[in-house]
Amino acid sequence: TFDPNARPSVIVDRDQACERIDNLVARADVVKVSDEDLRWLAPDRAPEDTARAWLACGPAIVALTQGARGAVAFCAAGQTGVPAKPVDVVDTVGAGDAFMVGLLDRLWELSLLGGDRRDELRRIGLDTLTSALDVAAMASALTVARAGADLPDWAALQVRTQPRVSPDYPGAHGAY
Repeated sequence: TFDPNARPSVIVDRDQACERIDNLVARADVVKVSDEDLRWLAPDRAPEDTARAWLACGPAIVALTQGARGAVAFCAAGQTGVPAKPVDVVDTVGAGDAFMVGLLDRLWELSLLGGDRRDELRRIGLDTLTSALDVAAMASALTVARAGADLPDWAALQVRTQPRVSPDYPGAHGAY
């Protein structure tokens, strides 16, 4: 997985950073990126166009977060999206990390992660990807509704989403 999390204020050589990011995108199975990061990395392209180009370079999924506008994701089956969850925003720190963790947790629950599951991940359908985006959006919403990078634990997320797995799922008692 890869989240470029570009920080222009600490990047000395933009071209070198873009080259490194492109190399990591090509090696990743799941990429999560914000529209803000893509506007900095590729200012002459729409973020959605860059995300589609990244998908063509190798990842099975490229998820694009868009703040209050929700998220979209691209895979071999096409494109899907979810709206942002309605929430009173207290602090946006940790929103992207929470999104990524929610996305990965749902993909893990569906047995789509791991070197031996790459083919299945590459065949992900739009309904399945949408369900993963929905969980990711909820994890992000719960995070921004409180101060600090205070990501929700599994139980808090379960209260807000449909029952997905049994309580004996390995991640059921851990924190995001």
